[in-house]
Amino acid sequence: MANGQQKAQQNLDAFEVWRVTQTDDDFKQIIFRGQLNRGEVAKAIGCGKSALNQNPALKEALLALEDKLRDKGVLPPLTESAKKDADKPKQYDNTANRKLLDSKRVSALEAVNPNGDRLEFEMHGERFFQNLRLNDAILFTQNHYDKGIQNGSLGTLTSVESSGESYGEVTLDTGDIIEVTQPVLDCMELGYAITLHKAQGSQFPRIIIAVQKGKIVDRAWLYTAITRAEAEIHIVGSSDDLRVITEATATHINETAIWLNCYAKTSKAAVD
Repeated sequence: MANGQQKAQQNLDAFEVWRVTQTDDDFKQIIFRGQLNRGEVAKAIGCGKSALNQNPALKEALLALEDKLRDKGVLPPLTESAKKDADKPKQYDNTANRKLLDSKRVSALEAVNPNGDRLEFEMHGERFFQNLRLNDAILFTQNHYDKGIQNGSLGTLTSVESSGESYGEVTLDTGDIIEVTQPVLDCMELGYAITLHKAQGSQFPRIIIAVQKGKIVDRAWLYTAITRAEAEIHIVGSSDDLRVITEATATHINETAIWLNCYAKTSKAAVD
């Protein structure tokens, strides 16, 4: 297995092979915001995107290539401000991974109901759409008490017919019908899976609880999760984790602790 220095040299060699096989038109196809798209370059040479910055020789070779491409007019020239900021550190975006995970999660949820009519509407003279479709499960993420909505309310998008300031209708699990106006729209998202925090105050015929040791997973959390079920509970995870959660020493004895100990014993850690 190659060590760090060998891997760095391999990446540099792969870059040089890729560079000499590309035409100006090839480079033009991967321009992004005035430079070569780092993701595409990394993919082409078979390394991680981070290597383009962490490998000094590779970084220098890439910048030298871009300078040549600017001289040839393939890349646009750097502005004065861009030249000044070229070597300045950039602010780290600690939300990038979360945004990527959220994007993947939403894409997976959208695939549940791909053929329903999409929610489309007109606002301020322009046409917009939301990736919410007829018969999608809907979760509300803010309180609108005047409209009968609480943070965590669940329903189904039962109409996408737009009329004036109403963009459609959501029928709550309680049977109440909510008009989709702009304030309501701003707190709507797909509700096929929700956190326990959002589920407080609601109950469901069947629930699936993913159990894993963590800072927020304790007896009270598990009690709240179990008592959301009306008829059927599935606990998925390690029986050892369940035992640790239910048998952990409590700071005080209460009904929750006693109830969970009884549940753990009678269920014999019945974990899927």
